[in-house]
Amino acid sequence: MTLAERLRVLADQLPAGASVVLDALALRALAAEDGAPGSAAETAATEPVFTVETLSARLHRSPSTTRTWVEQGRFPGSFRLPGAKRAGAWRIPLGGVAAFEHGTTAGAAAQGGADLGLWRQSRQRGRT
Repeated sequence: MTLAERLRVLADQLPAGASVVLDALALRALAAEDGAPGSAAETAATEPVFTVETLSARLHRSPSTTRTWVEQGRFPGSFRLPGAKRAGAWRIPLGGVAAFEHGTTAGAAAQGGADLGLWRQSRQRGRT
């Protein structure tokens, strides 16, 4: 499949009036000569994306908190939709969500933050 054909397939999946912003990695993947199933081009084109609302439900946080995190750049690859209907609506790729979740589950102490595990243990001892 040629680059033009792959771009046409992607364009056909978009709603009328939508536009797409591709980072350099995604553009290189689309331009790759290898258009075989499972290739980087296909993965970049079919990776699921979350809305702020669906991501909020997954993270058990309010939409305003999640939106703030997205605006702060905590989800790599996030982008805003242009257009009249949902102008400025955020879309967060699964890869960005995975990176965020990996970073938060790696432990705050490993990132230079406080180790809440010790605080929780002392708090539990105080209740008994």
